[in-house]
Amino acid sequence: MAAAGALVHHLRTTQKVDLAHVRAITYRPRADALLVDPTTLEHLEIIEGADGDRHGSLLDELDRTVTSIGSRLMRSWLLRPLVTLEPIRDRLDAVEELAFLTTDRGKFRDAIKGVQDLERLLARAALGTAGPRDLVGLKLSLGVIPRVRAVLNGLRAPLVCSLLAELDDLSDVRDDIDRTLVDEPPALAREGGFTRDGRDGEIDDLRRISRSGKLSRNRSSRISGACPDGLRPPPNSSERRGSMPRFPFANSMPPPDASSGPSSRFGSSNRGRHRRPSKPSWRTGIGSNRTKCTRRTSSPT
Repeated sequence: MAAAGALVHHLRTTQKVDLAHVRAITYRPRADALLVDPTTLEHLEIIEGADGDRHGSLLDELDRTVTSIGSRLMRSWLLRPLVTLEPIRDRLDAVEELAFLTTDRGKFRDAIKGVQDLERLLARAALGTAGPRDLVGLKLSLGVIPRVRAVLNGLRAPLVCSLLAELDDLSDVRDDIDRTLVDEPPALAREGGFTRDGRDGEIDDLRRISRSGKLSRNRSSRISGACPDGLRPPPNSSERRGSMPRFPFANSMPPPDASSGPSSRFGSSNRGRHRRPSKPSWRTGIGSNRTKCTRRTSSPT
């Protein structure tokens, strides 16, 4: 008990949360299972093979489970094998009955394929860190229980009958999650949009305001697109986004006279002031130099 109390104190100090999901601490007596030391596990290759991974180990040969919690349970059975005769017989009777009932075993495996890691989902829900998608996964996993009960209801093995008697459908939890969350929620709660309509009045009001704002913006854009030509702003209007405004005195100036040239608008006194000086042509210079070179070369002859 002192070691268990020290462990709980260590978890509260390091995790900084209330361990609400730890409801009880159960003592496992050493008499019901065989304790195997790490050296024996390594030499017998029970959990890890010769290369240090799972390949080639006894767990790799026996594990044919279809869920993560089933694989974890198989690993714990190999680490702590039973030594009491009565539990060993009950387990073997259940395995024998399921081995001969091939159809029921196939239905059972198909039913539990959709079960997610319930241990981790329940731990997240108890700690308050579960997201909307985790809760939907919990609902789907709990929804498998009635199908499993229907498949295994005809078995007569004592272990199977005792497990079915202790199994709870948790229909109230499933219905509560189904009424609150949508079928495909986001992974994080801060993304929003994971609750159903009609569950919370305040959330419905905020969602209605958001939807009405988007609807009004879409409606205004459709109205502006369907505006008649007489009410639509001109193409060069300053109301268009990204266009420069046109000043009124620029349009009030008279058009230039084509006969008098581009400078007639400004009057006769400003004609020479705004005229760009002509630049010498580089071809003329090259031509004159070529002429000079030709004259020099032809004069001695």
